[in-house]
Amino acid sequence: MLGFFYLKTYLNIGRDVKTDFRPNMKKYTLPSRVAIYKISVDHGMAPNPFHGICTLALCTPNHQRSNIEPNDIIIGVTSNQLKGRFRIDQNDEKIIYCMQVDKRAPLNDYFNNHAYKDKKPDLAKGGLWAKGDNFYCNNEDGILVHLGITNDHTDKPTMLQDIYGDRVWISRRFTYWGRKAPSIPLDTDWGKRLYQQINQKLKQGVHYIFGGTATYKWDEANLVAFMDWLTVPNGFKGQIGLPFDFDEDGNDGNKRRNCGSYHTALPSTTRHDGCNSC
Repeated sequence: MLGFFYLKTYLNIGRDVKTDFRPNMKKYTLPSRVAIYKISVDHGMAPNPFHGICTLALCTPNHQRSNIEPNDIIIGVTSNQLKGRFRIDQNDEKIIYCMQVDKRAPLNDYFNNHAYKDKKPDLAKGGLWAKGDNFYCNNEDGILVHLGITNDHTDKPTMLQDIYGDRVWISRRFTYWGRKAPSIPLDTDWGKRLYQQINQKLKQGVHYIFGGTATYKWDEANLVAFMDWLTVPNGFKGQIGLPFDFDEDGNDGNKRRNCGSYHTALPSTTRHDGCNSC
């Protein structure tokens, strides 16, 4: 009995104790690269932040065939077009979402994985269910096709870009603010560099502010400060707000059916054989 008393005292059982005895231990893993890009249309499809998983299967950076790998960070910020539609000051740069990639997969694998069934669009349910990004799979000839189960991305140029990109980034480690997007904090060095980088008149698409050749790239101190800002106090937050382009009833209020992303030149061998089912 006495032995148990000493054991209880030693372990501090019954009191509010920390399970982590290493002070200042980070609750995240630092990425090798951080990719940034501007979002023109935010209607819940690219990215798709619903059902507890953030997926990016369409538009930029898919259309660039970006080589973003697991554990890399993707940051989507407001474009001038989006800010114009919602009367946001053009000098106010906002972060719509940030995801740390858990997995990258081909679109056919994504479609056939039961774990992502809720990402398949369901027009009958409407709202966020209608904005699923999981509608490409291989037909009987092994050719990747649009299934025609959504009204989005049905124009041929956008469809061909999606098929050519053929990749989806998947993550449970994400924060999606949507219309609650915070302004980039210009009182931080990482915020100033991010603001300066996205205001460069550079080629559209993805740029790597860490681990790449950006003009105003981050050093590791900037990266750590950003990750601290992003994950304090309890890690990634998941979905916080609705997409900018959703109306007050939770439906897509933007009737544009493609993403308006940066399109790359396609090879002449890229094929499209119609909206056949798998």
